[in-house]
Amino acid sequence: MNELSSLGLIDSHAHIQGSEYASEVEAVVKRAQEAGVERIIVVGGAGELSSNEAAVSLAESHPALYATVGMHPHDAKDVGEQAIEKLKKLTARAKVIAVGEVGLDFYYNHSPQEVQHGFRPLHSNGDGNPITPCCPRARCAK
Repeated sequence: MNELSSLGLIDSHAHIQGSEYASEVEAVVKRAQEAGVERIIVVGGAGELSSNEAAVSLAESHPALYATVGMHPHDAKDVGEQAIEKLKKLTARAKVIAVGEVGLDFYYNHSPQEVQHGFRPLHSNGDGNPITPCCPRARCAK
């Protein structure tokens, strides 16, 4: 049994790695813990590739934090092979516990649907089997 399986409350989707939280992270974690949240999962993959690196770095700096890495479906059109390789390397880090944000998001159509459907390199381990756990996003068109 891993250490996450016997916990109380977990905030499973926090974007606290951005510069707007740089001086607030300790206070955010403290308030969450006072409210009964034992762990916070910092979700990478929103916008720039660097959000993943920041999520992992932040998770590695605090015992209550863990990270996911991925790329939001909005950004699928901008992700090249080099970025995919960086993300795959990040998934091997000890504090990375899931792949995400990944999936399909047709609400705003920032990336064409066919591009989103074709962007699955992080969704599987290369032999056709899905990677689990995963932090998927699925949102239909307006």
